[in-house]
Amino acid sequence: PYQASNIPTGEFVLQDEAHNDVYRTNFSVEKGEGIVSISLGSGKTLETNKIYQWYFKLYCHASGDALGAYRDKSSVPIYVRGWVKRVALQPLQKKQLSAATSPHELVAFYAQNGIWYSALTELAKLRQENPGNRIFARDWLQLLRDIGLQELSNMPIVGNIN
Repeated sequence: PYQASNIPTGEFVLQDEAHNDVYRTNFSVEKGEGIVSISLGSGKTLETNKIYQWYFKLYCHASGDALGAYRDKSSVPIYVRGWVKRVALQPLQKKQLSAATSPHELVAFYAQNGIWYSALTELAKLRQENPGNRIFARDWLQLLRDIGLQELSNMPIVGNIN
């Protein structure tokens, strides 16, 4: 319910199973409402078969409040959180993945194997590169339906925030 001007900062946190920070980054909200991409810093990788918890936080204030008190993240954030697990591909999956000859086949491989973050990432890239492509738009809606996020299907993809 907040306007972008009322969200001066945000934070993304990725933690391991012991709640140790694996990655943490602050960002400003300049691109407006939409779906964003967050990439781990260079040299950062997730260990196979470990579960990680992520938090996407926005530090908001009501319109009319002074901005100064909120730029240092003194407000209570609104946030969403989720979990991610890096999985090792089985030999047959590796063979299927290497047989994918197009980006669209790559997305299909990830979706069919339940590798949702990769499927969403690759399909979002295709949609950004080909905004008028009806096939990618249809696939986007179907993928979001498959994971229970169909209400996000009309949100713009605004790009990387870090």
